[in-house]
Amino acid sequence: QNRNPSASLCFNLFTFALAYAPEVCYIERRVEFETANLEAAWVTQSSIPRETPFYQSGLTGLNQIVSVSDTGLDLQSCYFRDTEGITYGRGSDPSRRKVVQYFDFVNRNEVRDGHGSHVAGTIAGQRSDDGVSVSDGFVDGIAYNAKLAFVDIGLDDASASLRVPGARTLMDPGRNAGAKIHSASWGSSSVTYNTMDEAIDEYLYANKDFLMIVAAGNEGPVDRTIRSPAGAKNVLTVGATQNEFGLGRLASFSSRGPSFDGRIKPDVVAPGQTVLSVGSRDNPSCDPESESDLPGGGQGTRDDNVGILSLQGTSMATPVVSGVGAQILQYFDEGWYGNGTKGSAPAMDLSGALLKAIIINGARPLNGYTISQVDSKQGFGRVSLIDTLPLKGTNDLSGDFLDYQIVMQGDVDVYNYNISSSEDCTSDAEFSVTLVWTDQPGNTACQKCLRTNLDLFVVQTKTDGSKVNHYPNGKDKADDLNNVERIRFTSAPGESFEASVRGAFLSNTFQTYALAVVSGCGNHRLEEGYGSSAGAKMGSFHVITLSLVAFVTTMVVWN
Repeated sequence: QNRNPSASLCFNLFTFALAYAPEVCYIERRVEFETANLEAAWVTQSSIPRETPFYQSGLTGLNQIVSVSDTGLDLQSCYFRDTEGITYGRGSDPSRRKVVQYFDFVNRNEVRDGHGSHVAGTIAGQRSDDGVSVSDGFVDGIAYNAKLAFVDIGLDDASASLRVPGARTLMDPGRNAGAKIHSASWGSSSVTYNTMDEAIDEYLYANKDFLMIVAAGNEGPVDRTIRSPAGAKNVLTVGATQNEFGLGRLASFSSRGPSFDGRIKPDVVAPGQTVLSVGSRDNPSCDPESESDLPGGGQGTRDDNVGILSLQGTSMATPVVSGVGAQILQYFDEGWYGNGTKGSAPAMDLSGALLKAIIINGARPLNGYTISQVDSKQGFGRVSLIDTLPLKGTNDLSGDFLDYQIVMQGDVDVYNYNISSSEDCTSDAEFSVTLVWTDQPGNTACQKCLRTNLDLFVVQTKTDGSKVNHYPNGKDKADDLNNVERIRFTSAPGESFEASVRGAFLSNTFQTYALAVVSGCGNHRLEEGYGSSAGAKMGSFHVITLSLVAFVTTMVVWN
């Protein structure tokens, strides 16, 4: 662990000699037991055990609010504790330490070892014994400095069933409280594009500054088991990987796609196996006295004063990604995107489409996949911040992040990029570009649900002048099914690229879209020169307001 080469050599020689002793039958590595939220943090930040460079840079979800709907929330837990009791309802109080809103749509209750407290703790739980001062907890959340807007949709029964309201009732309270993300670790039994998917897509189309992040479900390894609302077009759907040293392997229980109409789902995957987080109790609770007293996989603790629980499922992977989303929002709020340092660019208020594009653009392939491979198991890959955002002194990425771009029917927006040929750039690097647009809702039970089709295409010009054409999502032709398109390939110093976005078929007079572009090579800066044949201007867009039909249905949590 101390990475001392001499000590490592000595230890390896000792172990080798010990293995030859006749009294020794078996030697194995003793894995240190550690909190799974912390494991998920380094998995999503660096993929190197215990290295969390985004935390070290202060990117902890500060000044962000994440909305979450689930069974209930244990406000007596030290991870959500405040100095005063909360006022229930649709109102919010941003001065509160952790929970700024508790919308009691169904009730105000949480059962012991409840699903909602565990999920919310993974997003933004942070230990405070007195509700004021904070300390390091065993299960602090991914974005531990973020705050929560909670919607209680849990029924008072042992089945963990939910009563889910219409999209506006579900998401408006959190959005009005300042949240840009709604995290949903639940789903239904329907695999078709149904009225809930339609209503959620309609809400996100009308509120383009918002993103819903949804659990894929736990019916793997069977194909086509993506349950509503994870099959909605405009949500970010999350599958699960194994945790810690299994980070490159898909969890067997993670639901597989594609969606009912053949779209790529899940979108990304994240750690969801044996995740330790908050365990709700009837009394005030907190951490055990020592790490050795933490519960093992798939269980809680019998001590009423210890509120820690281990669970697994895509329900656990989803709040991991929601926490990462809060870190990304802070990154752009504080202007890190200029050169990877705080304040190097103006504050940028992301659309839901750009946040989704950024998360997908940096996702890494699981074991056995190529860098450009996309499928219905891993989606676009495992969430990885170190491959997503420039962070000076930690990675050598440069990026271009374009929001609310406009394209008209038949027009083509062209963006030109060059990989530096300076002395700092001497090795090959990846070039990755992701296009996302918020699509109009489809029709219930649609066989092809995409309403507007945009085409992403990249022409790579090599240093010898030869050209290579790249299509999205691992295809050899344009994609007319998905409203997410990614192109990724290896490039060399001195090469140039022409990325184009074409309005292939628009269901309206224009379409807004987001584009995330990242390249890495030495310590170079990406030299961008983008322009548009349609004359689109950054920030120029129209918000289209649509009415929603409220409805109530019974859903279940994805444990």
